[in-house]
Amino acid sequence: MVTTNHETVERWVEERGGKPARRRDAEFPEDALTIAFTQSEGIEVVSWEEFFAYFDEHGLGFFYDELNPESATFRIVTDGSEEPLEVGQEAD
Repeated sequence: MVTTNHETVERWVEERGGKPARRRDAEFPEDALTIAFTQSEGIEVVSWEEFFAYFDEHGLGFFYDELNPESATFRIVTDGSEEPLEVGQEAD
């Protein structure tokens, strides 16, 4: 499932003990954001406000395993088009 809904993303992350974060040396927009489950070199924890500002500005989506509530698998993705997803819109 891919979503751009802020509440869905924040709830999913917090239920798994993660925090919004960014990679300092990312080459592509979809690689800049991540979720920090532990401290890692090159990863900086950011506020949800900063995370979602970048997320929306770059038309990113959050891919996660909706069917397995135990899964912490996720990816920050583009929707594959030049038009960004509307905030809160689910990708096809």
